[in-house]
Amino acid sequence: MTSRTKGTSQQRFTYSGLSNDISVIADGSGAIQAKYGRDVAGGLLSMHEGGSLALAVMNDLHGDVVATFTGTALVDSTAYDPFGRITHTSGTKRSLGYQGEYTDPDSGKVNMHARWYQPGTGAFTSRDDWTLTPDPSAQANRYTYANASPLTGIDPTGHETINPINDGTQGYICGVDGICSETFVHAQWWSAYVTSPGYDYYNGPGFSDEEIGRLGGKYMSNGRLVPKKTDNQVIDFWLASKEAQNDFMSKYTPTLSNKSLSIMWAVTAAYHNQYVEVVEGVCVKIGDGGVCGYSATIKSANDGRSAMHRAADEFARQWARVKGPVWSDDIAELYIKFKLGGANEKAEKLVQSFKRAWVHAYRDVIKGAAAYFGVPALILAGVAFEELGGDPNWFDTAKRTAKEALGFFWNKRDLTTSFGNISMQIGVAAETLGYDKSKLSKNEADAIVKSLQNPASNIFIAAKRLADINAHWNRTSTPSGWTSQRARVVARDWNGSGPDAENYADRVMRNQWLVGWLISEG
Repeated sequence: MTSRTKGTSQQRFTYSGLSNDISVIADGSGAIQAKYGRDVAGGLLSMHEGGSLALAVMNDLHGDVVATFTGTALVDSTAYDPFGRITHTSGTKRSLGYQGEYTDPDSGKVNMHARWYQPGTGAFTSRDDWTLTPDPSAQANRYTYANASPLTGIDPTGHETINPINDGTQGYICGVDGICSETFVHAQWWSAYVTSPGYDYYNGPGFSDEEIGRLGGKYMSNGRLVPKKTDNQVIDFWLASKEAQNDFMSKYTPTLSNKSLSIMWAVTAAYHNQYVEVVEGVCVKIGDGGVCGYSATIKSANDGRSAMHRAADEFARQWARVKGPVWSDDIAELYIKFKLGGANEKAEKLVQSFKRAWVHAYRDVIKGAAAYFGVPALILAGVAFEELGGDPNWFDTAKRTAKEALGFFWNKRDLTTSFGNISMQIGVAAETLGYDKSKLSKNEADAIVKSLQNPASNIFIAAKRLADINAHWNRTSTPSGWTSQRARVVARDWNGSGPDAENYADRVMRNQWLVGWLISEG
């Protein structure tokens, strides 16, 4: 469009360079009616129409002119629906509007260069003379504007839809003016990524042995401080095997407290069968700096437990001082009394109260186990909350004793017997801890049951199982592997499959706000 004539009046249009961006509108005699200031990308920055003052322009992500203002005040504003129909306006109606293009003052049509667009209809007033591939299928319709997706698409030529509006799925929201802003979600994701377990180990430059020695052995090769021992039963970091050291660094995250990191080291050392027996003259020298003075004798635990079982038991030892509520005989009696008396509401309230108290009491244990396996603490706490309130330990033991008396404790049927506050079948726990459940001995089963009945190791084993389920579906170690959808799938698969599992997952996800509060400090 180069000119517009109505009656005896005429408008002439001047464009910026070789672009389709209007820079000046003049009358038939050449007198300037309007001027438009633009950035290097053609984005509209200002306008000076008629006898008014020059005004700054505000565009939305679609490029629509939604407001003009002086240095101190809003002058006018316009709102559009997705397809360009004006839904609200105040002040003066401007020549440039939807998509930042010229709007005919008589017909309301918008000039999109090759064709005119009728706002509100989602369609051009004429057929496109370009033939586009029918992918997406909306392109087969030569009248459709922006492939019927005006929230993310524009048509700056009248021939073809482009999608310059990043909707945030890549971490940024960008407008047609090329200005982008990082989304809050992406900022959170990036923060989570750079503090995720093992980030420094896998992505950092790494300290050499010589540099570690020069720094007095205070830092690991990932640049982080060496973990302190929780007690004399835990091996010194530099005395342990390279495998144990590297495993710990692959789990390290600066989001954990020093106490939690020390416990993580103790558990990692136990997993790798690294223990301290007595202190005597063994010197470890690191690099040319000559770090020395560590002394101990390394021993292994040859008791038949799997590596993960050793880790679970060490985790329980480290958190032994944390005590939570117990589903005691008195509570069980009261619960039965309520149920038999038809006071179901009171019975449910009793269970809910126990659940809340238990999760809150073991909040640090839950967060520690979740961090060790890289699973969200909210999901672990959510599963724990859902599983709690079942049979007390004495009832678990009674069930097992009865089965032993009947002589069929070690058949397949018994491996489905569940134990622990976070209820788990013996067979599932055995696989989670790295045993072959088809060859499980009585001693191994006894040890597994004991671990399930210990709250801390019970939590640890549950966290490992959640990590195993996630690993089945996901191969990435970045935080993107734990979307809300993935968390729901993991919660569902914890329970099995079918409608009951779906309902279980819904409850776990629905309780996120509650368990988040329960595992918070205080």
